[in-house]
Amino acid sequence: MKRYFLSLTLTSLLFSNPLETKNITLQTSFENLKISSTENMGLLGVDYLLDYNNNLSYGFSVYSAVSGDRGGFFVGGVKADINEPLTKNFYLNQSVFVGGGGGASAGQGGGLMLRGFVGVGYKSLTLGYSHVKFPNGTIDSSQFSIALESKFKTLIVSDSFDKKLLANYPLTKSKSYILSTFQTYHPKDSKTRSGLPLTKDISLIGLEYGSYFSKEFFSYFESAGAIHNATGYMEILGGLGYKKELFNNFAFKTKLSLGASGGGRVDSGGGAITKGSIFLEYLPTKKFITSLGVGKVHAFSGDFDADFVSLSLGVKTNFISLGDSKNVNFSDIYTQKFSIKLINQTYFYSKNLTTNKNNKNDVELMGIGINWYLSENLYLSGETFGAYKGDAGGYAVGMFGIGYEKPVTNKISTIAQLCVGAAGGGSINSEGKILQPMIGFSYNFNKTDSMEIMGGKVKSLSSAMNSNLFHVSFTHKFGKLMSK
Repeated sequence: MKRYFLSLTLTSLLFSNPLETKNITLQTSFENLKISSTENMGLLGVDYLLDYNNNLSYGFSVYSAVSGDRGGFFVGGVKADINEPLTKNFYLNQSVFVGGGGGASAGQGGGLMLRGFVGVGYKSLTLGYSHVKFPNGTIDSSQFSIALESKFKTLIVSDSFDKKLLANYPLTKSKSYILSTFQTYHPKDSKTRSGLPLTKDISLIGLEYGSYFSKEFFSYFESAGAIHNATGYMEILGGLGYKKELFNNFAFKTKLSLGASGGGRVDSGGGAITKGSIFLEYLPTKKFITSLGVGKVHAFSGDFDADFVSLSLGVKTNFISLGDSKNVNFSDIYTQKFSIKLINQTYFYSKNLTTNKNNKNDVELMGIGINWYLSENLYLSGETFGAYKGDAGGYAVGMFGIGYEKPVTNKISTIAQLCVGAAGGGSINSEGKILQPMIGFSYNFNKTDSMEIMGGKVKSLSSAMNSNLFHVSFTHKFGKLMSK
């Protein structure tokens, strides 16, 4: 591999450099919070961090309950991480997290979560001490924390370039995919958190991303939220799968995952769940994927077990990464434009916004969004939010939709966006399905960074909720190499 990086360095000197190599850290942590004098909650964290330099990283994090009795507790937000070398293999690690969320009546108040950490790391293992506080709630806990991390490199395309230059780079095609999922859970001998039988089917929508690490085996990440019969239920899982090609573009797939779930009065106990499934996959074209499957979901504690059926629709992504160039056809490579957004949304108070008649506050949400550009102006959007202010802690949203941006000048573009999704929790009167149209503009600081300001509506498709909203985000555009 050293010769590949040497080649990359030499060609950067000989040609205008079309590619940037970014270092990524994927980290998983666990800590046991004391949320009252008699109760603890195990908190699992997953961080996706981009290295700014040798010492500073920043990115996004998700924390979820996996033990105790608060399944459905989820918080998402932003994190900054600093590493200072102590010796050759040891380093001092410090981090700060700010986010919004909550759930399961865990004492999160309005939902704002602050977390600080300091510890000592050895290679991929870090041990230390963390402090978690919800300033407008009751959780204020210090505890030991353990984290494991893995590092990898990703390629970013910053500008247009001559494809002939790619022959000078050590590239390989990473086989991957992204799917939209539609699932129906059929509970079996399950109960709600209040102890009543859970008998109605639960409908969910979600997303799944997977990447193959061999010809037949792959790892994947999935997230879904309920849109019917369990408003506020959410799950996030990661797992492994196996795929066997059959005939005429058909394939057999089996998957097994672990993760966290809860909300919507579903009794998932501490939150930890597992899912197993089998699928029949069919590719109607070289690019598009359809699949139909069945499986089982089981909560390790609590009273939740269900069979499920799942329909998935998606595309092969096939990102290009550093490698040996053996499986790359350079004529098939193209640049796919993306943008990533850090978002703040405000739901303005209306009489139908919340089921808590004593709450007349505006609700503030922190969110993350990713846009996938179908053309220079048209894009698909995926966004997720958690409330952090307005007495709506535990309210969470996951949406996808379509948008269009049209440049007016070199600095200003107009934007229109329409999203649908699943939402629930925090006494917000969403009842599962929401619709969110917005219009506004963006101001471009440079070619890649901009600020978006939009206004619009958030409306439930299942209840009377109908409120005005204000949206502001900081957006970074980038390109990734992909193969047809």
